Amino acid sequence: MAFYYFYIWNLYLQVYSLEAEMIERTFDYRIVNRLKGTWRIIVSSDVFYLLETNGKEALGLWSLHKYDDGVMIHADMGPKCRGRKAIESAKAAFAWIFRNTKFKKIYAKIPKENLPAQRIASLAGMRFRGILDEYRTFELKMGW
Repeated sequence: MAFYYFYIWNLYLQVYSLEAEMIERTFDYRIVNRLKGTWRIIVSSDVFYLLETNGKEALGLWSLHKYDDGVMIHADMGPKCRGRKAIESAKAAFAWIFRNTKFKKIYAKIPKENLPAQRIASLAGMRFRGILDEYRTFELKMGW
């Protein structure tokens, strides 16, 4: 009986690991081009892209560029990375940035009418900073 439970547990772990999502940096601009929204791709040492992937397919895209004393982040999440998954993706992207770059602050400018994106930013740990033109700005500092 113990072998049966061990086998089921191993099967669960294998399936779970296949479904686990992860953040990785990409230099494959074909994937970036496919996932991006209406914004244009910038190839520069100041801009880089992170993919949200489940190991089989890209689920979303994070674009980052230097901004003030930190990095500005922009998201394009596909239909399979919405709601709670988008919040977890944001947290994973933030952790990746703090772990793999020198940046200590992350900023986001979100259109005033995009309430779901503002909610995701807040639930992922960002703090409302203010209003700039037609955007609401958010900030996350390392250690918050």
